[in-house]
Amino acid sequence: MSSRRPGSLTIIALLLAWLSLGGFATAIWASAIESRVTVRAVFAIVGLWYGISALGAAAGVWRMRLWALPLLNSWLIASLASVWLPRLLVLNQPPLALGVAGTVLVGGILVPLVVFVRKQLASGVEIAAQAT
Repeated sequence: MSSRRPGSLTIIALLLAWLSLGGFATAIWASAIESRVTVRAVFAIVGLWYGISALGAAAGVWRMRLWALPLLNSWLIASLASVWLPRLLVLNQPPLALGVAGTVLVGGILVPLVVFVRKQLASGVEIAAQAT
């Protein structure tokens, strides 16, 4: 017997699926910009990493599977990498304060989100185990 997915996890799964489009769009954009090949390649790889991990995490959260957690952690790391890519690779680097602010903002939102999903999935697995 499967447990019912909470509305909060439904919303998170849908948001992750929607956000994955941004990663795929970044990968496509990176292939079209005029820049050094290494810069384009790194942006494309991180964009794909972001998109694939977000989409995989969305599927795992939707299905309430624990394998969503490593994908969610990977998406968190890809999100933080995306904050620092312009600072590390682009010639007209944004100020360091923007990277720090982005890290605080992304970390301040995504870390609690990952912790919340972890607790929700763990409690869903316990409920399903008790029902069998």
